[in-house]
Amino acid sequence: MEVPSTIEQDDGTTLYLARLSDVDPQTVREAAEACETLAVGDVDEGDELRCDLYSTVRTPEDVLAANGARIDRTVGADGAATVSVSLSDHGSVKPVTEALRTAYDDVTVSTLWNNHDRQPATDVDEPLQSLTERQRSVLSHAYFDGYFEQPRGVSATELAAKFDRSRTTMTQHMRAAQRKLFGQLFDTDRSGDGQ
Repeated sequence: MEVPSTIEQDDGTTLYLARLSDVDPQTVREAAEACETLAVGDVDEGDELRCDLYSTVRTPEDVLAANGARIDRTVGADGAATVSVSLSDHGSVKPVTEALRTAYDDVTVSTLWNNHDRQPATDVDEPLQSLTERQRSVLSHAYFDGYFEQPRGVSATELAAKFDRSRTTMTQHMRAAQRKLFGQLFDTDRSGDGQ
C-alpha cells in the first residue's frame, strides 16, 4: 500500500488516499471493518486499486505535521510503514523524532538528506516551494486521486467534499496553485530579448 496524500479533516479524522496492488476491494473493506479505527470511503478499480481510508486515531502523519514536517509519501508493507517527509532544516529533525518516539514505541530515522547532499534543485522543483501548504495538498491529492486523468478519477465537487470545503473554494485553491506553477514554469525574463 502506498499513501501519496493525506488530509486532516475538520472532525479530527485523517483521510488517506491509498493505492494498493494485488488486492481486491472486498479484502480492503473486510480489513477496514476488522479495524475499529479505520473506515473505507470511495474505492476505484483501475490499473491499481485506489481508495479513501479514514482514520479516527492520531496517526504518525498527524504527529509529523503537528511538528512542522511536510508529508511527502507513506508506504506500508509487511506490517511496517515508511513515511517520507520534508523539514525546513536539520535542527527540526530531533524534536520531530522525539515527538514520534513519544507517540509510538518503535520509530527509526533511517535516511537523512539535506539540500547539500542532493543534486541541485531543478527549475521544475522550485515552483512547488512557492505554494502554500493548502495549495500543495490540494494539487497533490487531486493528482493522486485522478483529477487530471481522462476520464477523471474524481470531480472537483468530490475533492471539495474530501477537504470539507465548498467546490468554489476548492477550485480557487487549485487555480491559484496552477497559476503560480505555470507562471514560474513559463514566464521568462522579458527584459532581455523580448521573448
